[in-house]
Amino acid sequence: MTFAHWCLSACNEPVLAEQLASVDVREFTAIEGLRRRMVGIVNEFVQQHPQSGAKPAHEPFYFCAASIVVLPTQFAPDTLPGFVDGLRQVSVHSIHHHFIEARLRLHRMSNDFSNWLEQEVGLSQAAESIERIDIYTSTLEGVRQQIATIVEQTLN
Repeated sequence: MTFAHWCLSACNEPVLAEQLASVDVREFTAIEGLRRRMVGIVNEFVQQHPQSGAKPAHEPFYFCAASIVVLPTQFAPDTLPGFVDGLRQVSVHSIHHHFIEARLRLHRMSNDFSNWLEQEVGLSQAAESIERIDIYTSTLEGVRQQIATIVEQTLN
């Protein structure tokens, strides 16, 4: 359960939930910045709604820790067809690692796929198209398909 969803379901605070849900994690290259933004939203909300700060939630929010284990796959493409083939075969965990988590891991405003296409292959337009994929309206399978489609279009 996301923190925003918890604020809605366990605290009955739809305004706070909406404010938290509107934060685009792609704007951040470090957890510290994202944490400051979330804390700022909560602090401002509690200042504007002091009665909400003392109200108990219906259930606790459980913060989780994550340990990332990166394992190499058999896919190391050096051509665009090889990239698309590998993309179609790797797990969604690999898609998440390279498309979403890369920003925080490498402290940059781009994902690994766009970075490779732009820096190593010289496909700036394809890289920009991939960068515009909305992670909030698509599943990781959908992201995979969109990336593959964008790269395949450059092959034609």
